[in-house]
Amino acid sequence: AAPGACRATLTVSVPGTPYTNDWQIWVYPPRLDDLPARDILVTRALDDTAQARLQQGGKVLLLPRPSWLAGDTSGAFEPIFWNRLWFPTQTVHTLGLLCDPAHPALAAFPTDTHSNWQWWDLCRSSKPIILDDLPAGLSPIVQPIDDWNACRKLGLVFEAQVERGKLVLAALDLVTDLERRPVARQLRHSLLAYMASPQFAPPTSVPLASLRALFRSPTWLQQLEATVRADSQHPGYEAARAIDGDPDTIWHTAYGPQSPAHPHELVVDLQAVREIRGLTYLPRQDMSNGRIARYEVYASAEDSRWGPPLAGGAWTDTHALQTVLFPHPVRARYVKLVAVSEVHAQPFAAVAELEVLPP
Repeated sequence: AAPGACRATLTVSVPGTPYTNDWQIWVYPPRLDDLPARDILVTRALDDTAQARLQQGGKVLLLPRPSWLAGDTSGAFEPIFWNRLWFPTQTVHTLGLLCDPAHPALAAFPTDTHSNWQWWDLCRSSKPIILDDLPAGLSPIVQPIDDWNACRKLGLVFEAQVERGKLVLAALDLVTDLERRPVARQLRHSLLAYMASPQFAPPTSVPLASLRALFRSPTWLQQLEATVRADSQHPGYEAARAIDGDPDTIWHTAYGPQSPAHPHELVVDLQAVREIRGLTYLPRQDMSNGRIARYEVYASAEDSRWGPPLAGGAWTDTHALQTVLFPHPVRARYVKLVAVSEVHAQPFAAVAELEVLPP
């Protein structure tokens, strides 16, 4: 690996005895010069700007939000428990990673041919891409191995010739909080260094239309890069899952011996004051636990001053999408959905998808 990024082995032994143990550790530099070459566009979206750059023969490093990618896949570091044929409700469906440490895209990122502990943070914030419909010759730089019952060709990082340009797509989080995520910072650095080098020559061409088909249309909240918080959330069912565009993931309040009681709330930050006319609520689709019965909806320009609810009522126990319209459009930055009760009078609340409606 490049200087400053390496794998080391820590060995501990007891003198005079045969007892010894060792651990692999990964070391990364505290800072990196992450300025891409001027001909590399780093972007989260396959938008008009990215497509134009490819059509003009430029280079694009595409780092989409996992929720923008199509398919029913889920990123995880831990392997599947047996398989999803016997345990169909588990979200984990992969058996680790396969990659080539000699690939120049990984020259500054020390790794084995398989996943090891330095992949933990990267995998847990990833979404494997289903590559079955792309050209057969495309070989991912980093490839998760799918459950044998599905046996799909998956990829986390791949390169391709697109139009006249060259693309690297990484379906893991190489954007957020890089100061505290040295592994993500190092992989991003390694990919950019490769793309800036003469070695960057993807061997496989992918039609632009096939690339577009890998994505689902972003919701309005995703386009705004809205954030959300909740009064309570269970690990693995965080508030962000309520606005990730994926109906198979849910926000769920903490459950267990001491589940907090109603009311529960989700507060969406639109990042700026905007005109809105209501919201839609998609109940969890797999079961009825946590589906909201009585509800209230608030909107405000300030997070600390809400005023009376703009709408309220009661939903039935259904999987159907529910729409709430305000009496008239309002200008607000914050929207709050309050779950007053649950359809079975349980203390939980859950939401598969929440969307705020523009005028």
